[in-house]
Amino acid sequence: MNKLLKICLLFSLSGSLLAQSPPELQPEEQERLYRLSQQYRCLVCQNESIADSRAGLADDLRREIAIQIKEQKSNEEIHEYLVSRYGDFVSYDPPFNWKTVILWLFPIVVMFALAFAVWRKARFAPSNTNEKN
Repeated sequence: MNKLLKICLLFSLSGSLLAQSPPELQPEEQERLYRLSQQYRCLVCQNESIADSRAGLADDLRREIAIQIKEQKSNEEIHEYLVSRYGDFVSYDPPFNWKTVILWLFPIVVMFALAFAVWRKARFAPSNTNEKN
């Protein structure tokens, strides 16, 4: 019984490993996969593209893109799939809409706040001149 359990476990693990292997890509397909992977953010690392990330989710996303490339999907179809599944944040170039307004406006607001703080500090800073009586 124990041996049968080990054999079943071995087959189930080997099946999951085979299911996770990426499809074989031609050189031009590999180049397309790399270019597409550079356009999307790793949702685990967030400061790396899925092309550069070694996180498990990035591996899964690269594998999914490779499968879709093999299925002759267009770049737009692949983009729509990723955005529908992971949201606009996955893209390094999110659209400007009500859901992403904070992504677009936050840097501008921070720049104005910093400029105002510097102006205020410079204008109202006490002078360091020594006056003699």
